Amino acid sequence: MSMSLLHKTIINKIDVIRKRFFWQGGGTKRKYHLVKWSRICQTKEKGGLGVKDLRKMNISLLCKWWWKIEKEEGLWQEIVRQKYLQNPCIAQLKKRQSNSPFWNDLLSIRSYFLKGRMIKVGNGSRTDFWQDSWCGSIPLKDQFPALFEICNEQVLTIEKALQHDWRLTFRRWLDIGLQEQWRTLRDMLFSYALNNEEDLPVWKWEKSGAYSVKS
Repeated sequence: MSMSLLHKTIINKIDVIRKRFFWQGGGTKRKYHLVKWSRICQTKEKGGLGVKDLRKMNISLLCKWWWKIEKEEGLWQEIVRQKYLQNPCIAQLKKRQSNSPFWNDLLSIRSYFLKGRMIKVGNGSRTDFWQDSWCGSIPLKDQFPALFEICNEQVLTIEKALQHDWRLTFRRWLDIGLQEQWRTLRDMLFSYALNNEEDLPVWKWEKSGAYSVKS
């Protein structure tokens, strides 16, 4: 589970065994499921029994690799960066047939990792302008979806955006509402200044800022 994204069929088969054990124990007599399995898998604080949801656990374990790739240093990190991270923004990476199955599995769950990860911007070279969370707790594409939809520069790093003085172009004229959104966005952008340090990931669901499978 920490190395491969399990197929839904495999998880369903495992859950059938878990459900049967939970309701029947060691007996052979079939018993009715009195509570939904999704409810049982919720935490005790939320009214469940804390039984692990295998799908969520699988995704959480795989997300840890993204954190290690971005945050830690080592031989395997260097190999992976040389092979797969020629584009330093992980939000801009795409699946390719030449990729290893493991790497494509990581790309499949990348969106979950990006939801919990923020970027402390340094030089802006590793941060996607629209898709990474750096100007607020959610990405700019979610804060200003109408602007993102018609923007010509949807694939853009912060470093390049600042080189053009935060100027963006759009496929059509902005009406009054979109002009107001654009002014709001530019006011947010002009409050940021870059430096010579590298962009650093921060995990927003832990007080320490470090990734945890539990969170």
